[in-house]
Amino acid sequence: MPEPYFWFWQYLILQSKYYKVTVYGGVQLMTSQQQVGMQDSYIINPIFIFRWEESQDAHVLLYPEGVVKLNDTGAIILEHCTGEHTVEQMINKITKKYNGSERDQVAKGVINFLEVSNGKGWIKLNS
Repeated sequence: MPEPYFWFWQYLILQSKYYKVTVYGGVQLMTSQQQVGMQDSYIINPIFIFRWEESQDAHVLLYPEGVVKLNDTGAIILEHCTGEHTVEQMINKITKKYNGSERDQVAKGVINFLEVSNGKGWIKLNS
């Protein structure tokens, strides 16, 4: 008989902001963490599907064992993980989107989110 799956929440704390993560079945994908370079570009790991989920009223990353529910900031960053934008371009576009935001603060938040996302296996370097 298969083991039952359990929903639970995890909270990632990045730059004093919470990123709520739902993990289904207790599966976490971990890869080696590497430093994010300004000229790097990222893509969403092909095992994930990134989309708006009406029932969650949020963007999510779907994968065979579960779902990751993203806040608006996380979704905006992942929208730029197409392999077409460098980290520097992402930061510039996000800074422009949030008029009046300090570029250094945006850069720290984006880089931290990318590092955690890469460490979790949600994204990978575009090679």
